[in-house]
Amino acid sequence: MKFLSTLTKIVGSRYDGPKDEKGRPHGYGTMVYFTKGEKQYKYEGNFVHGVRSGYGVWYESIRLIREYEPWEWAQMGDYDSAGRLIHPNTKSGPRKEVITTWNVMFKGLWENNDAVQK
Repeated sequence: MKFLSTLTKIVGSRYDGPKDEKGRPHGYGTMVYFTKGEKQYKYEGNFVHGVRSGYGVWYESIRLIREYEPWEWAQMGDYDSAGRLIHPNTKSGPRKEVITTWNVMFKGLWENNDAVQK
């Protein structure tokens, strides 16, 4: 099961984890793949000399926009140790934020960069 439609859209990546002597991902790590649009993909699992191999999980990002009511926006800010609002949110501008979450697309075994078994 290849993720070809996904891989053709990737324009960059960021890796966190151990590397081999040539600087390729090797061992358990996380690779985040970026596209030209807002989509991101993530592989968290085992690599062997830069190739996804062994157990791993493939994720797709989901972006949600959270819009706040004026009373919610006013309650944001700094609180003291007793839980009292001491500096309410006075920022102007849109009362919304973008939240990125990850949806599991595949969880299982990989071999030579291919998902082979759930």
